[in-house]
Amino acid sequence: MSTNYAQALGIRSVAPAVIFAILYFPLIPIFMLKLRKGITRLPIVLSVFCTIRVAVFIIRAIVASSSTVGNNIDVLIAEAVLVSIGFFGLLFGAYGLVVDRLNLCAPAPTNPLFRLIRNQRVYHLIALVAVILSIVASTNTTSSHPTEEDVELGKTLKEASTIIFLILTVLQTFQTITLVQAERSRSVSESRPSSFGSKYVSSILLLLSCMLLVREVFSTATMTDPLKANNEKFWYPLVALPEFICAVLYAVPGVIPDPDEVKRTEESLRLPIYSGVAGRASPSQ
Repeated sequence: MSTNYAQALGIRSVAPAVIFAILYFPLIPIFMLKLRKGITRLPIVLSVFCTIRVAVFIIRAIVASSSTVGNNIDVLIAEAVLVSIGFFGLLFGAYGLVVDRLNLCAPAPTNPLFRLIRNQRVYHLIALVAVILSIVASTNTTSSHPTEEDVELGKTLKEASTIIFLILTVLQTFQTITLVQAERSRSVSESRPSSFGSKYVSSILLLLSCMLLVREVFSTATMTDPLKANNEKFWYPLVALPEFICAVLYAVPGVIPDPDEVKRTEESLRLPIYSGVAGRASPSQ
C-alpha cells in the first residue's frame, strides 16, 4: 500500500479547506475595486494574496479528498510554496501601512538602528530572502526521493526562514505600538476621518499585527515538529484563521487610505507625506 503523502503532511480535512476558499473568494473583488480610487500597490498585493489562498485551500481540499492527488509530490510542493509566498504579502502590507503612517506623525528617529528598522527597502529585501529560503526548504523536504542531506538542508533553511519572519513580525508589532503612541500624543483623531477604518486605523493595525504575531509564534514554536505544525487542529485556528482575519481587517474601509484621505491626513498633521503603500511616489529612505 502506497503512502498517502498528503495525510502524512497533515492535510486530511476537506470541509475547512472548502470553507476558507469560499470565505477568501469575495475579498478578491473587494481589493480590486480599491484600484478605482487610485490606490495601486497594496490592493494588488492583497488581491494576489487572496487568490493564492483560494488556490491553497482548493488544493488542500482536493488532496484531502483524493488519495491519487494526495500522493502527487508536485501538487504538495506547489501547496507548500504558495503557503510560504502568501504570508509575505500580509507582512509587506502591514509594515508599509504602519511605516507610511508613522512617518506622517513622528519625526525620523535619530538612532541608526531605529532608522534601519523603519527602512522599507531593507525590510522588504530581508522578507524576500525569508520567502526564498522557505521555498527552497519546501522543495527539498517534499521531493519524491530526498536524500538525507536534502532533508537536513531543508530543515535548516525552513528554521532560518521561520526565525527571520518571526523577527520581522516582532519589528512590525513594535512599529505599530510606536504608531499608536505617536498618534495618541499628536491627537490624530482630531483630523475628522471620513470612515470607520480611518478613524480607528492604528487600533486595527495593532490587531492585525497581533494576528500576524500569533501566526508566527506558532510557526516558530513548531518549526522542529512538523507533525504538530501541520496538525489541522492547530494549523487552522493558529495559522489559517489569523491570516484570514488580517485580510478582513485590510478590507475595512479606510484602513488602506485613498489619495484624498491621505491628503486630508497630511494637511491635518502638516508633515511631509510618505505614501508608497497608497501608490504615490515616496521619497528615498
